[in-house]
Amino acid sequence: MDIEEFRVRGKEMVDYICEFMSNIHNRRVTPDIGPGYLRPLLPSGPPNDPESWDEIMKDVESKIMPGITHWQHPRFHAYFPAGNSFPSILGDMLSDAIGCIGFSWAASPACTELETIVCDWFGKAIGLPTDFLYFSEGSKGGGVIQGSASECILVCMLAARAQAIARLKESPAHAHLDETALLGKLMAYCSRESHSSVEKDAMICFVKLRILEPDEKSVLRGETLRQAIESDTAEGYVPFFVSTTLGTTACCSFDNLREIGPVCKKYPGIWLHVDAAYAGNAFICPELKYLMNGVEYADSFNTNTNKFLLTNFDCSCLWVRDRFKLTSALVVDPLYLQHTHADTAIDYRHWSIALSRRFRSLKLWFVMRSYGISGLQAYIRNHVKLAKRFEALVRKDSRFEVCNDVVLGLVCFRAKGSDKLNQKLLSTINDSGKIHMIPARVNQRYTIRFALSAPHATARDVDTAWSIITDYLSELLELNDVMDELADIREKKRKATLEQRRSFFVRMVSDPAIQPGFTKTPNRTGAKLDTQATIGGIGSNTHSGTKSWISWPLAYLMQAKEAADTSELSLSPGYSGIMNIDEFRVRGKEMIEYICDYIRTLDGKRVTANVDPGYLRPQLPKEAPFKPESWDAIMMDVDGKIMPGITHWQHPRFHAYFPSGNSFPSILGDLLSDAIGCIGFSWAASPACTELETIVLDWYAKAINLPTEFLSEQKVGGGVIQGSASECILVTMLAARTQVIKKLKEQEPNKEDSAFLPRLVAYCSTESHSCVEKAAMISLVKLRVLEPDDKAALRGKRLELAIKEDVENGLVPFYVSATLGTTGSCAFDNLVEIGPVCKLYPNIWLHVDGAYAGNAFICPEMRPFMDGIEHADSFNTNPNKWLLVNFDCSCLWVRNRVKLTSALVVDPLYLQHARSGESIDYRHWGIPLSRRFRALKLWFVMRSYGISGLQKYIRNHIRLAKRFEAHMKKDKRFEILNDVRVGLVCFRLKESEEMNQELLANINASGRLHMIPARVMGKYILRFCVTKEDATEDDIDYALSVIEEHATEVMLAHYEGTEDEYRAKGPKSPNALDKKLVRKFSFTRSVTRDVYKRSISKSSLHDGATPIMVVDDNSQVDPIDDDRFCNSR
Repeated sequence: MDIEEFRVRGKEMVDYICEFMSNIHNRRVTPDIGPGYLRPLLPSGPPNDPESWDEIMKDVESKIMPGITHWQHPRFHAYFPAGNSFPSILGDMLSDAIGCIGFSWAASPACTELETIVCDWFGKAIGLPTDFLYFSEGSKGGGVIQGSASECILVCMLAARAQAIARLKESPAHAHLDETALLGKLMAYCSRESHSSVEKDAMICFVKLRILEPDEKSVLRGETLRQAIESDTAEGYVPFFVSTTLGTTACCSFDNLREIGPVCKKYPGIWLHVDAAYAGNAFICPELKYLMNGVEYADSFNTNTNKFLLTNFDCSCLWVRDRFKLTSALVVDPLYLQHTHADTAIDYRHWSIALSRRFRSLKLWFVMRSYGISGLQAYIRNHVKLAKRFEALVRKDSRFEVCNDVVLGLVCFRAKGSDKLNQKLLSTINDSGKIHMIPARVNQRYTIRFALSAPHATARDVDTAWSIITDYLSELLELNDVMDELADIREKKRKATLEQRRSFFVRMVSDPAIQPGFTKTPNRTGAKLDTQATIGGIGSNTHSGTKSWISWPLAYLMQAKEAADTSELSLSPGYSGIMNIDEFRVRGKEMIEYICDYIRTLDGKRVTANVDPGYLRPQLPKEAPFKPESWDAIMMDVDGKIMPGITHWQHPRFHAYFPSGNSFPSILGDLLSDAIGCIGFSWAASPACTELETIVLDWYAKAINLPTEFLSEQKVGGGVIQGSASECILVTMLAARTQVIKKLKEQEPNKEDSAFLPRLVAYCSTESHSCVEKAAMISLVKLRVLEPDDKAALRGKRLELAIKEDVENGLVPFYVSATLGTTGSCAFDNLVEIGPVCKLYPNIWLHVDGAYAGNAFICPEMRPFMDGIEHADSFNTNPNKWLLVNFDCSCLWVRNRVKLTSALVVDPLYLQHARSGESIDYRHWGIPLSRRFRALKLWFVMRSYGISGLQKYIRNHIRLAKRFEAHMKKDKRFEILNDVRVGLVCFRLKESEEMNQELLANINASGRLHMIPARVMGKYILRFCVTKEDATEDDIDYALSVIEEHATEVMLAHYEGTEDEYRAKGPKSPNALDKKLVRKFSFTRSVTRDVYKRSISKSSLHDGATPIMVVDDNSQVDPIDDDRFCNSR
């Protein structure tokens, strides 16, 4: 798809989205399909040849849409709002087209700076203390956009853990102990009403979590916390983390921060986190700010604009009072902290699990400016008003009762009577497909949650929903006697399993699969109720249909009524946002034109931004606008203020890092995914979202020739899309940790789990990505970093010797991370040798990271580089690097899915469901609960290009890299430092490191070309990577001419002959860059050898962002107080 076709197809997609949203009320809210519906409808493998866009879109409507749960439907009242608005969709569209990866300020300045600014805007709008604002005078705090509330809580818990361990080690009584020996003392706290992610995060952090009982209003009180802390400290435990909630998932209750805060302050080691994922957005309304009273005691606070602020997933805002406490727990090498403390720019890669980041702040900026604070307040007040309307309807009907304080957009209610009656009622309603709700347990009673979710919800929507609810209750009461006997069977099963296993700690909202149900075939003539009771979907089923995850489907009893009344009620226009469908149709097509023009004119722009840190703040207001701003004004600022700060990763002269996946079909996939706006954390949440991911991962596994054990169709292994390779490595290391501790516990059952951690050791090469070290730091395990051979490849013998030595010393090897295509030089570890070594030790999990090069294995001639993959337990590769798919799309396959999920599932009851093979719930495969519909863009790319088209793209990059290599070899001034097998060439001048550093600095300062350095086998080198999708020989030849020109300049500047000889040699050299500029433009942080030796980490792992250059004296050391990026060139 070229620019001209994208221009046409993009506008068609805008029209499709407009029609979809205009007529969404005519669709069923939930799909009428069973698990596995999609696989028979799609081929078993990807197409070899490209398919027409018309065919792809035809399949979207006929095969994908029937499996979508419509979260933006006016009758969708489940879970919570899934943020969705036209300005947000346009923001994501533009972000995808720019395609930058903003892991550091230098990687794309505007990406970092806009995030810092909009987080301050939003923090001010909701009334956070100034300590949380980055630009507040004297503040050490700041905000960051994470992928989910789960990640927000995890990184804060990790920071609190690091602080607690550091304090303990300062005391003489604990100074001699290993960090892991202190873990058993740490205690975290949350309420029974807290989100299940708190429990998952505690499991990842390997700390104890005490779950406290709330009061009768589901509120955690200070006295309850005080008693628990006093009891635990008396037992020798160390309280270190308290997670409170403002707006709980089940019933939107608010923990009492005014009581909890002072309790935490009595124990200075406690980190108080406030999770306001849903309700926090409402604090932009002055009349609702009282709900956050006591927030001044907090150390961190998060809220999800992708829930209740019209911003598409993923956009979870986290603020911390002390950013250095956060980053110190997540920075692998403390040398980087010197740059962080310089305070001239934020590098957000140190604020989260993943290194790479999308330009997410753009959509939040668009939303805040398009709606203005007043428009967002109107949206929230409309939801609150409609919830009050529904509450009044419930209270007027004597058959019902309200079960929560209705403060925001959530009403918990139930029919007066038994839990059985309410379970029947909810299942009946949901099976009808007319509206959709989910259950919760409030004060130990089964309740039904009615959430206002649709962006443009109206009073008529509420009245219609209530009419459906009351009609079904009336019919159900008449049929009640028929079902009593079966209900008793189900109740006995429920008590014998779920209640006993889970006690009071039940997650029905976040994790609906734990709600017991019956197997049935929904809404089909002749369907009968299966008398085999099931728990969480487990049980026999003689029918081919689906399993209801909320008990007692009665749809078959309602068939006569449904046959007579299948039409949807028409919708009346309600509260309209600033941009309606008609304007979106215009602005969406304008954005398509803008993107086409941007990409068409890229080669005329500077590759890198010519700005200093802090360039953007003076150009933008200090606060979000109160009134909506025109779209024209916003786009004028995009052009005049944002674009000058963009590093253009899609530029034909951009040769840094790796390719940043970007293609027109991928952009269209993300565009449609945003419009659908579903959150696919479980199969039930949106079946097509889960099933397409499962299928397309099988397609891709076959395309790169992975062993069949990795395919989900084999029912044991399977694939999943993670956000980044960092997450892939972390979750597999956690899985390996869980497995080995389980085995060690069999030998020493009385030992506490954390007591085994000091013995665990993982392995990787010095050439591995730094995320391996970060994963080991999070997992609190030892990491042995091994020297590779002279080709930068890790060899089996070296690994075997290290393992033997560790075993002899009483350590337990449990994880090996091998790399196919290292970050520095694209070297390939020797799996043929490494695999058998790992097999000698049954506790070892062998992971293979093929983030970049793994995509090349779709070419048969490249597959010898993955020889030995049959020994691996897991493998990842990033289509968002080298398969034309926009970030974030990192594919992970595991040989045994249960081993992965057992490390990430809070409740082991789910493992039975995972084994049932009915469906996959991907929330158990990663850190976050919620997930975007990322499979859609990968499916679009694979079908649009076909395997042959993707092979052609990769072969072209390899051919061009070989061309660059051949030319460099002819120039005697240069040497090649790597085996050029894919699209990366590592080269350097045959001169000093300082001259190579100066060469790179001069090239980057010119803005004509962009590269980064690396250290390969101890040498400072320049990396030349072919990145552009349709790169040509002319692009390579231009890059060569620029490099040769600057090489001549640098060498002349260092020439020591006479002036006449100097002039005779060539053109006059430009003024030399001073040493600080050289370090800036060559992305190098100098550090003296003595500081380097004192540093905690000397592993030299690469993150591709800032290599360390060791110097012999202090003359070249970067000053901490003045580290500004200068644009004097």
